[in-house]
Amino acid sequence: MRLHSTSDEFMGKEPWKYSAPARDAAVNAMRGRHAMIPYIYSMNRRTHEHGIALCEPAYYTYPDDENAYKVKNEYFFGSELLVVPITSPADKLTNLAWADVWLPEGRWTDIYTGYIYDGGQTVKMFRDISSIPVLAKEGAILPLSTDDRSNDCSNPSDMTLRIWRGKGEFKFYEDDGETTAFENGCYAVTRFRIDETGKDILFTASKAEGEVSVLPSKRILRLCFDDVKDFDFCEISKNGKVIEGEIKKFNSRVFVVIPDFSPEDEIVVKLSGTTPRSNESKKEMMINRLSGLQMSTIRKRLEFSDYIKDISKPLKTKNKAVAGMAEEIMAMK
Repeated sequence: MRLHSTSDEFMGKEPWKYSAPARDAAVNAMRGRHAMIPYIYSMNRRTHEHGIALCEPAYYTYPDDENAYKVKNEYFFGSELLVVPITSPADKLTNLAWADVWLPEGRWTDIYTGYIYDGGQTVKMFRDISSIPVLAKEGAILPLSTDDRSNDCSNPSDMTLRIWRGKGEFKFYEDDGETTAFENGCYAVTRFRIDETGKDILFTASKAEGEVSVLPSKRILRLCFDDVKDFDFCEISKNGKVIEGEIKKFNSRVFVVIPDFSPEDEIVVKLSGTTPRSNESKKEMMINRLSGLQMSTIRKRLEFSDYIKDISKPLKTKNKAVAGMAEEIMAMK
């Protein structure tokens, strides 16, 4: 991630020295990494306590599954995310590159595209220059800072939790970020938990454990239920008492904002009668993919009109990238 690793004037890595798509991808990736500091810091604590590295190959977690050994670049990034870098060049017709992704059992959601996949299969995933496959597991909780524009690394007073349906718990670790006082117990842990029963979801943010002086006295807690698009009823309680909160639905997601979450508070959010977010129809996804091909509209109509009428049939094409796109879409949930 260094941007100044050479003294050669023509080999600089500064994003502004590249084309707009490459520049934007680099800028967004670096801002995304900064927003992830709360998650990465907690995972580094996990490494300190349990010896589990921030990045580990899939076969460390699934040593008895032969499929985990066939995807050489695939790795877990902390406890919540599965990542597959794409290192091959993009196809000139589709402007997409791809990688084989093995998905363990369960439901997996790409945090960038929102695509949802069933586990227990290997999928060839196609992406443009803006992202690679980064998949949140079922029941994942991803703590993020809302500050992705400064170099501030202090414990966030304004943070977002991206949450995916299922059952899961995340131990959010914080210390003073500067000294070794944590070795003497000067740190705090806040437990976040999600439970799903039928159409009901229960989220809990427990009271902080440990040395709360290292935490902001108040923080804004923004909950993004990433794969819930609607609900019948929402109740927010603080320390057992029902409170008002900002609740909204946007872009097929549900957002709940707790404006004054303190270390002594326990927050419980109940979503009843939820409607899960799903992929758009496979036909619409395929039309969108084919519309982006670098060929004339007339040629697209001639080659793909019959296929669009029934996408359950094999796509007749000599281009491996186009055929692979169709296979990925058919493999989605």
